[in-house]
Amino acid sequence: VNDGTLKESRRLATKFLYITRHPIANIYATDKFVRDSMGGNIDFEILLKNYIALHKYMKMDENALESPVMWVRLEDFTANPSSVLKDVFSFLDVSTDDGVVRNILDGIAASIL
Repeated sequence: VNDGTLKESRRLATKFLYITRHPIANIYATDKFVRDSMGGNIDFEILLKNYIALHKYMKMDENALESPVMWVRLEDFTANPSSVLKDVFSFLDVSTDDGVVRNILDGIAASIL
């Protein structure tokens, strides 16, 4: 007999992690991607309007969701990756052990080089 507890436990397990970055950095990265990958061009103003609209939708979703939401700025992660990663792991209820975090960050660094 399903008394609803299974559905409720799955609902509580759903979490949303929004990763964002400064709008200008985002626009330049998107512009580069469109030029390099698609050979196209999108006006700066359109990219900015899209960024603003997307963040408005994300905020509306955040208010409507019945699940926990965490926002992470790429600039914060870049400035202090260990601390931000620990915050994310804590939000996700996974190990925040220094060794685990260091292994992940070392793996990221090795894959970039």
